[in-house]
Amino acid sequence: MEQNVVLEMRDISKNFTGVRALSHVDFTLRKGEIHALMGENGAGKSTLIKVLTGVHEFESGTIHMAGNSNAIINHSPQEAQANGISTVYQEVNLCPNLTVAENLFIGREPRKMGMIDWKQMNERSGKLLESLDIHVPPTQMLDECSIAIQQMIAIARAVDMKCQVLILDEPTSSLDDDEVEKLFVLMRRLRDEEKPSMFDFFIYTAPEMEISSLLPISWSRYMQSATGLQFFVMVNLLGNMRRKIFRE
Repeated sequence: MEQNVVLEMRDISKNFTGVRALSHVDFTLRKGEIHALMGENGAGKSTLIKVLTGVHEFESGTIHMAGNSNAIINHSPQEAQANGISTVYQEVNLCPNLTVAENLFIGREPRKMGMIDWKQMNERSGKLLESLDIHVPPTQMLDECSIAIQQMIAIARAVDMKCQVLILDEPTSSLDDDEVEKLFVLMRRLRDEEKPSMFDFFIYTAPEMEISSLLPISWSRYMQSATGLQFFVMVNLLGNMRRKIFRE
């Protein structure tokens, strides 16, 4: 793998019964980059993500991660997480009946003498949220938070679990303009600090977002990258999806 490459997918193909879902797809993600994966319905965006995160098997191709000399094959989202790949879905997969701190540390709670150390968990949560400029008390119930804040908390959890690649599934589809901007501020902050590399797939209703590369996938046949360019991407859903790309 090249220097600064975090994730490399080569020649990925995936078939369902009678359907070619992905055909020889290549994708490269470098440290500190934000990529936008875009395409029409059925183009293969979700399938590519599911192949990467272990939801689907794939017929051919290889996946490499930085720090691992061998190709990886994730057999489950949990294995993908162990390999440094985290996904924040449009419908946030957290527990609304628990506090912000409990959601940040669920399954890995700090313990003292065999019991959950609530004081330490709340303190660590506060520091994590403050470092990412997320303004919410650790003891607040998650269901009292906006969808945008819930997404940010899911991102904070992934960052704290030392993920190398963060995937955001339609991150702006249920947010208003102010919430979209808050999410983008966090994404830019993570990018600038190179805390993980990120890519979004099927961003929509996004008024303006600066990304490192736009990767259109067209009916699963190919993916072309414009790595190194800066784009402002505006996506409009007016019947069929139309894209306006403005080069900086």
